[in-house]
Amino acid sequence: MFDVVNLNNSITFFFTFALKINDVNWISCFNNRELAIIIWVGAFLIWAICHKNIRQSTVDVLKGIWDLRRILLTMILYVVSCVGILYALNLFSLKLLKDLLFWFAFFAFAELFNLSKAENINYFKAIIIHSISLLIVIEYIANLFCFSLGWELVLVFVLGFISFINAFSTLKPKDASVHSCTNKILSYIGMGLFGYTIYRSFINYEELFAAENLQSLIFPILMTLMFIPYMYFFRLYAKYEEWFLRISFRTDYIKDVKKMTFRHCFVNLNKIVVFEQNIKINRTMGLPEIIAEFERVEQIYNQSDKLCKRVL
Repeated sequence: MFDVVNLNNSITFFFTFALKINDVNWISCFNNRELAIIIWVGAFLIWAICHKNIRQSTVDVLKGIWDLRRILLTMILYVVSCVGILYALNLFSLKLLKDLLFWFAFFAFAELFNLSKAENINYFKAIIIHSISLLIVIEYIANLFCFSLGWELVLVFVLGFISFINAFSTLKPKDASVHSCTNKILSYIGMGLFGYTIYRSFINYEELFAAENLQSLIFPILMTLMFIPYMYFFRLYAKYEEWFLRISFRTDYIKDVKKMTFRHCFVNLNKIVVFEQNIKINRTMGLPEIIAEFERVEQIYNQSDKLCKRVL
């Protein structure tokens, strides 16, 4: 638990953040691999801007993102609150700003567009398991020991190019052999990088266990775990919105249906999905029949829930 002093420190942190950020040497904050990624992404954006069709598609994407500004604002406010809590607990410093930006861009922002896949709580459990898995530690160590900038530019380009071909080859069945070949190439490169990482870890173990580097490992994990509740309730809210929109065309008792849905499902994402998939309501049904339908689906959920518990 953090006391009033720590809370005041967190507030002071946000007021002095803009002043301190000017003193940071940004180039030194990024390792060679991250600089290589930034350079290639920048080069791609310049190339895209120079082509009319791609430029128009980029504008359309930006318009779509702008349409989500309210959602993004709530997400940013939530993330800022999480950072404030970690700062109050002395688990965040300005040196971790780069890690925060990368985490936000490659996890939080990207995951926001993948939440449509979340149909039950197992989706979020998988994220938690992945965030604390050995794979994260391996990725952290691999990113810690880099080659020179020149070799990193070559490596990032090659990996990006092969990954692009690998993803594109999944679109047509006739390209299955290409997909298999690129998978093998990526696996070989991955094993080579892993071997190099293990070697560097043994000869530079002091750098591996440095406090600053360990903070870079722990911070994204903590942010991911703290971000899970936002993702869950955002998806829950979206499912309620979908359900209410769909049911509004099937009955005149929409207010009663909303109350019953909240009473039966509340904050249970699994349950709202089951109700959405199984409930059968139409305009010919009276309120007693709708109540009976809710009770019927409640029994379906309870039976499936008991079955799942037995399997587990």
